[in-house]
Amino acid sequence: MSFVRRRPLAGIAALGAVALIAGCGGGSDSLSAEEFRTQADAICADYNSQAANLTDPTQPSEYLASLQEIIPLQKSQLEKLKDLEPPSELSGTFDEALALLERQSGVLDTAVERLQGGDDPETVLTEIATEASSIGDEADTKAEELGLKVCGTDGTGDTSGGTATAPATTAAPATIETAPATTGAATGTDAYVADVQAAAGALSEFGTVLSSSTGIDDLKSKVPGARESLDTFDASIAKLEGYSLGIPRLDEQREGLAATGPKVSDVLRRFLDAAASGDLTAVQALVPEVTSTIGEFQAAATGS
Repeated sequence: MSFVRRRPLAGIAALGAVALIAGCGGGSDSLSAEEFRTQADAICADYNSQAANLTDPTQPSEYLASLQEIIPLQKSQLEKLKDLEPPSELSGTFDEALALLERQSGVLDTAVERLQGGDDPETVLTEIATEASSIGDEADTKAEELGLKVCGTDGTGDTSGGTATAPATTAAPATIETAPATTGAATGTDAYVADVQAAAGALSEFGTVLSSSTGIDDLKSKVPGARESLDTFDASIAKLEGYSLGIPRLDEQREGLAATGPKVSDVLRRFLDAAASGDLTAVQALVPEVTSTIGEFQAAATGS
């Protein structure tokens, strides 16, 4: 979770689908551990893709402008992380991680104030890199304790990420890890996250229908709304086939979701057909297939 640039990555760790059907719906406001981890890593991956498009400063006179570009991205990332509701067993560690990121954000704000006040850029950046890196190392440890794959690592499994410094000609206020630039037909991870979130949200809505139904007649009355959710799911999954990310691990995941998504839609539509006809026996007979197919989709999402 650190905000000081680590050494460049060869790729981003698997993003994971966000808020997958959650066991066909649930009544809790908090996320499951897996949902929390995939959503937190998605936020970090989105931030990384935006930070990767920024230009590194090449001389001290550019330090202030560089900080002023990266700080809004970092604050946005932090606010998104704060909106997550982790399960109770992770909440304490997550709160500690957020507190560290708040401290780190304050360090960078102070650096901007000092630079605007006329302090020597090299001195300021050397000092803040040391302090921000130290805080970042603590936050990285918290991220590892939380089981995060993108937040808090350099993408190679090494949570240390190297030592951040501010040498005479280069400064490094940036990110946990930097996504490589994409070319050709590649699409940024922000678009991918949006598509996966839309698909996951549609499945979640479908799951809410199932979990809130009191019987076959009640379920039958909710079939039209559930079909609309599946239409949204299908449209989102179809988008995944229309682009590449230029990041091997994410493209492998994207392809897996694109391949298994239609299977999920097919079995859920047959499930709704059975419900619409009031055939409880047929509905119950489809449950094992629904479970196994959604399991395939979740496996594609998490890389398991």
